[in-house]
Amino acid sequence: MSGRASNRPPLSPKEAWISDGRKVLHFRPSRWDRWSKRLEFTVGELLTDQPVPLL
Repeated sequence: MSGRASNRPPLSPKEAWISDGRKVLHFRPSRWDRWSKRLEFTVGELLTDQPVPLL
């Protein structure tokens, strides 16, 4: 095996946040193995007067 970085995607996704400035999408793997792949999605809204999104 070489020491070079692989261009392949990771085998399981990481927890992440995606936002378009108003809406927020939070996802994280709840189960990720060879036979079963599940992501948990939470949708929310950014509020200007709050430090964290309303989910």
